[in-house]
Order: sequence, then C-alpha cells, then structure tokens
Amino acid sequence: MDEKYISEVIDGIKELTSNQYEVTYNLTRKNNGMELNGICIHNRASNISPVIYLDDDYMSGMTPFETAVEVVERFQRIKDQEIPFDVSEILNFDAMKDKIAYRVINKDANAELLEEVPWIEVAEDLAVVCYLDLGNGATVTIQNKIIDVWGITEEMLFDIADVNTPNMKPMEIHSLTELTIEMMEQDGMLFAVKYEMGCEDMPDEEFKQMLIQSRDDGNSIPAWVIRGGDVYGASVLMYENAMNTVREQLGSDFFVLPSSIHELIVVPYDERYNVAELKEMVAFVNEEKLRPDEYLSDSIYFYNEKGLSVVVENPVPSYEDRYYSEAR
Repeated sequence: MDEKYISEVIDGIKELTSNQYEVTYNLTRKNNGMELNGICIHNRASNISPVIYLDDDYMSGMTPFETAVEVVERFQRIKDQEIPFDVSEILNFDAMKDKIAYRVINKDANAELLEEVPWIEVAEDLAVVCYLDLGNGATVTIQNKIIDVWGITEEMLFDIADVNTPNMKPMEIHSLTELTIEMMEQDGMLFAVKYEMGCEDMPDEEFKQMLIQSRDDGNSIPAWVIRGGDVYGASVLMYENAMNTVREQLGSDFFVLPSSIHELIVVPYDERYNVAELKEMVAFVNEEKLRPDEYLSDSIYFYNEKGLSVVVENPVPSYEDRYYSEAR
C-alpha cells in the first residue's frame, strides 16, 4: 500500500482524535502468509491496542481522510470491548492453560510460521498449531518461545489443546442444504429464490422442505457441513472420535472437502463420485469464494475405519496402498 496514502490516513486519525492516541502502521502476516495493512491505535487507558485493517473492499477507493474517518469509527466501536484477562499474564502458564486451543492450517502456505511454533502434521499437507483464545475474538498464536517460558513440552501443549478445544468449540454437523436455506433466510433471499423457481405462492416451510427433499432426488450430491465453532472450525478434524461419530451418523465412509479453515464439507462415499470433479469444486470455491487467509487446502480426503488420507484419483486406494494419518 502506498506510503503517502498511509501517512495521510494516520495524520487524519490524529486530527480526528485530537492527538490523544499513539497511531502507528502495522504490516501483519496472517494465515497462509497473507499480509494486511493495519493501523494500530494505542489507547493509553487500556492495555489493548486495536488494529484496524485497511484492506477490506468497503474502504477501496476512499480518500485518505475518508479512510481515517472509517478507522476512527471502527476504533470507537471496539475500544470499550473488554478482554477478560490481563495481557501481562500471557507468560503465566497457570493463567493461560485453560485458554489453549488448536487450529488446522495449510502446511506449505505457512512454512515460515511453522519455523517459529510447535506443530504436528496431519494428512500430509495440513498442520495443527496452537493458540490462546482470549475472548472477544482476540487470539495469540503460541510460539516456541512462549512454551519455553512456560516450561512445558510440545507434547504437553497438544495434550492440553486436545482436551480444551472440543470443550470450547463442540462439534456441529449440519445438512449443507439446511445451512444454505438458513443463510438465505438470514440474508432475506428466500423469497427471491422462491420467485425464480416459480414457487412464490408456496408457504415458506413447505418450500424449505421441498428444497431439503430435493437433496435426495439422485441428481445432487448429499453433503453435510462439520465444524468446531464458527472460527477455526476445521479443527474438528482433530477431535478424538469426531470422525468416527460422523461416519456412524452418515452410515458410510466419506470424503472430506476442505471448505475453509472454519469448516469442512463431508460427502458420503459413492463409487459414482469422481475425485477429479470434487477437486475442481474445492479449487473453484478456494479461488472464487474465500479470502486468501481462509484457505485450507485443494486436497480431497477420505475417511474410513483406518483413518484419514489424501485421495489423488479414482478409484479410492485400498487400505494397504494408502497413506493414513490417525487423528490424535
């Protein structure tokens, strides 16, 4: 981002806030190496300094002063949010151990991060890292130097995360069709879909049931969304016995499509499904629908009684020919 533009934004923020805050520029590396341009506003009355990023589409095309106004408005909305702990306690293991959780990320896209943090591999191209969930959306990635100060091992760290994460973010499983309908209702789009299908006179509940039943008409792929909470929900992949629970509910082995770092799509195994087509679908969603920092993988996975594996092509490999990565 242009240095002159950023400098003018900072000057505008200082002018709008009567110079009562320290305002600095931060280039932040997010998931998958994505870099974001942020403005950090240090509130001297708090131990939290919010960072507002300038990269979202809403701010695109704004003048520096218009951007400064938007940043100040966002700062005013979040500055009074409280994080229920003292930041200085991050290095206090006893104070932090109940806040330790893990998340699943792409291994290759985060190679630089993995040099600085404890991590484990799963299914060849994914990595699991740990973070502190501090409340109100605030998180801190746990680095090697933090566990050195805590005086614990990597094994201890992941053992704690294994217990905490499913308790903090219980597994959810939803029909993809039902979830899509719920999103249409929330966005006020249900009537528009009814109109397009010539069903505008049909009661909403009857129309929704028709959509759900159409999932099983043989012309569409039945699919479910699984996640562990709304944020970093793909961590459900690592929950003890979670995949077996899904397998029992679906009544079959299944494919796992990495929708994002926040959720996974599972599709019951059917020999009619073409792995190449499933991969194309995942690649399209990753390219067209996700922010770069939400990307998880272009791979397709398969789960059965032996565990989780990457699937390269049809037919699905036999047990003895496949690489398995057992969930922890």
